[in-house]
Amino acid sequence: MKSLLIVRHAKSSWDDINLSDFERPLNSRGKRDAPLMANLAKTLDLIPQIIYTSPAVRALTTAQVFQEMFNNSIPLIENKEIYHASELVLEDIIKDFDNQYNYIALFGHNPGLSFLIEKLTNRKIWDVPTCGMVNFKFNCNEWSKVLDCINNFSHYFPKDGLD
Repeated sequence: MKSLLIVRHAKSSWDDINLSDFERPLNSRGKRDAPLMANLAKTLDLIPQIIYTSPAVRALTTAQVFQEMFNNSIPLIENKEIYHASELVLEDIIKDFDNQYNYIALFGHNPGLSFLIEKLTNRKIWDVPTCGMVNFKFNCNEWSKVLDCINNFSHYFPKDGLD
C-alpha cells in the first residue's frame, strides 16, 4: 500500500515587489500556519519517509518546517519540475517515485495541486488553501499504478479550527 501527503505551501508575502514569484517568502500567517499544520501531521502520524518539494522559497520553507517537526529525520528533495506544475506533470512525478518508499510527501503550488486532487478524488473540490494537507492511501504497491488504484483520502486545512 502506498500513501501520499500533498501539502500546498503556506501563505506567502507580496510585500517586496522586487522579488520574483519564485523568491517570495512566507508571510506572518504562513509562518504561523506551517508549524501548526506540521504539528498536526505529526500528531496524526502523517509522517512520510521522504519529502519532495518545489524549490520556490515559500514551498521549500514550508517543507523544511515539516521536516524540522519530524526531527529532521526525513530526507528532503527539491524538484524544480514541481514549481507551478500542471496536474499532468505532477502525475508523472508521482508515477516516477521510487517504490522503496511507501509514504511520500509532495509540497507544491496551486492550481496544479488542486487539479490533481480533484482527479484523485473524482469530485469537484475547492482550491486547496495555503498550508492545506490532503492525505491519500492507495490500494497498490507501485507508484506507477497509484493513479489507477482505489484510494481513500482525508484533508486538513488551517482554518479547520487552527485560527
